[in-house]
Amino acid sequence: MARKKVTPQLEVRPLGGLKQIGSNMVEFSSGGTRIVLDCGILFPDDDSFDINYLIPDYREMAAPDALIISHGHEDHIGAIKHFVAKFPNVPIHAPPFAIELMRLKLREEHLTAKIFPYGPSDEITFKDFIIHPIAVNHSIPDTYGLFFKPTNPDHDWGLFYVSDFKVDFLTPYEEPFDFKKLINLSKNCKRRFLLADSTNILSKREKTLSEADIIPELSAVLGSHSGRVFVTTFASNIHRIQTIITLAEKAKKKVVLYGRSMKNYAEIAHRMGILKFNPKTLRDPESIETNRKDLVIIASGCQGDFRSAMNRIANGSDRHFTLEKNDLVVFSSKTIPGNEKKVNGLINSIYELGAQAVTDADATIHASGHPGKEDLKTVSDQYQPHILIPIHGESSFLNKHADAVEVLAPQAESAVMYNFDTLTLYSDDWEIIVGDQKAPLMIQGKGIIERSAISQRRKIAQAGALFISHASKGLVELSPTGLPEFTTELQQKLQSLVLDSHGSISQRSESIRVSARRLLQAEFGYRPVVFVHLHGK
Repeated sequence: MARKKVTPQLEVRPLGGLKQIGSNMVEFSSGGTRIVLDCGILFPDDDSFDINYLIPDYREMAAPDALIISHGHEDHIGAIKHFVAKFPNVPIHAPPFAIELMRLKLREEHLTAKIFPYGPSDEITFKDFIIHPIAVNHSIPDTYGLFFKPTNPDHDWGLFYVSDFKVDFLTPYEEPFDFKKLINLSKNCKRRFLLADSTNILSKREKTLSEADIIPELSAVLGSHSGRVFVTTFASNIHRIQTIITLAEKAKKKVVLYGRSMKNYAEIAHRMGILKFNPKTLRDPESIETNRKDLVIIASGCQGDFRSAMNRIANGSDRHFTLEKNDLVVFSSKTIPGNEKKVNGLINSIYELGAQAVTDADATIHASGHPGKEDLKTVSDQYQPHILIPIHGESSFLNKHADAVEVLAPQAESAVMYNFDTLTLYSDDWEIIVGDQKAPLMIQGKGIIERSAISQRRKIAQAGALFISHASKGLVELSPTGLPEFTTELQQKLQSLVLDSHGSISQRSESIRVSARRLLQAEFGYRPVVFVHLHGK
């Protein structure tokens, strides 16, 4: 790769999604055109003290010419309210299903945006390049890869960005991956770049299952059980929900869509004609006997989320459904890495209540929406890229994907890039310029919370805290939080520390804080966090 200091023909800079699975956002710049692709969130790990999610740090980014959305998953649209609040006049181009999901989010925040739909036959045209949507298969309707082609006839590159996909020629719910369009658009490009999904690169399953492959065993599980069946899956997986409803209808069972996200996604999909069912099939838990044996309850919360419908049902706190001995809970989903503890806890609770659980380890009841190695090779065989850049994955996934280039795309070069690096295309070469990394922003409630605050929460959670308050002529107030009971002797020693202190308020506060921590170390064997608040002179 050369290091020529000439004007680039295209620059691609990810702000999120390359080092983690989530918070996808990428800048594309060429000449005077700059667009952003996707605007997603990253769900936090268990050590994040109840923050809601993380988003890419784009605080220094100037307003782009447009925001393009590839599909409606949260890791691609979840940060839309933050983007629109910062850039209210930037036009947004998105598939219809993603548009409806975004509008729901924006309405909740009383925000509006200029949003334009695109479909498989459309072009999104800018001064310096044209974006051609390529229909692909995924675990949510209306998903697209995006093929970038320069408007300058002297530029010979083409770039296919496909962050979420699989190759499914058997699905009964959507058209297969549109290779014909991709080949026609790219055949005259002398330099073809492929930026492709790395999510399943470590999977032992070489070929991702079709959505059709899971129907027989899911049918057997639902049809053979004589009691209630709870099915938990991703609320966005409309095709899976369609399969479950269709199988329930064939088994002459009634269906309850349960959980806020489940009902929201299903309502939008039904309104758009994507999700089809007999209206008599659906039941509202408010108006039926919820312990009747002919029910299939499709519940959100397959990842063990604390506030989810499935978690409430499994821990016995739900107001409509309580698990019983003859109930069956079907996990038509994959456990996302990092959620294993929560999901295992959910399954344990199900068994403790006397019910049974079936997971994808027991039967073929889940198909991933991401490519196995065979899917990736199929894309490479059809598209024939010259350069392969892995995207959409943790660091190890990206590197393993690049290492597999000799098998997946033997004609191509490969390289690894991370968030805030820049893939730079020149007239006759390319390079990856290493950028300064920026940690994603942590969101709780309605705003950003700094990492220093999370660090303080962690210290308090680990060691507890003592709040010491004293007015110039008042009593010393000791307020321990998360600490063992204080003895009378310990209270007296702490009060003496305060009353015997001298100097300015700041000097006394620091002296009391340090001395109190030492005293608590001697008493408990560890040092809690100490806060000192002095009033008066």
